Amino acid sequence: MRRRRFIRYVGATTAAGAAGAAGCLNDEPEENGEDEDEEDDEILEHAEVIAGPDGNWRFEPREVDIVAGGTVEWYFASPGHNVSAHPDDDSLVEIPEDAEPFRSFDPAEARLNDPDTTFTHTFEVPGEYVYVCTPHVPQMRGTVVVHDV
Repeated sequence: MRRRRFIRYVGATTAAGAAGAAGCLNDEPEENGEDEDEEDDEILEHAEVIAGPDGNWRFEPREVDIVAGGTVEWYFASPGHNVSAHPDDDSLVEIPEDAEPFRSFDPAEARLNDPDTTFTHTFEVPGEYVYVCTPHVPQMRGTVVVHDV
């Protein structure tokens, strides 16, 4: 993902928050809307994903490719979202056999992340990780592909 796209959402927190309040009431699935950037197909050491851009129920980009030992940082652009790659949270979650599940929240406390916050996870085990936003399944899911390079 291009850094300028991430910064655009971080810089527009007021607009994203207002759009998020209206957008989270919409249960219609959104098209992913990914740009056709050449950089989006790269295998990265660090990737950035926006959760709920413009209040929509999606992750942008929906899929990222990183190297083993790389990190993904999720930015919560609107209210009502989280990230879960824990099979106990939803049947759509898939992680490699040897991987540790992760969540952006403590299930004993608040299950949603505040707007304008981030969550970062380091991926050590190669494979495909399918994660979800638990309040917006099945519309809001994403994939991290971790490559052993």
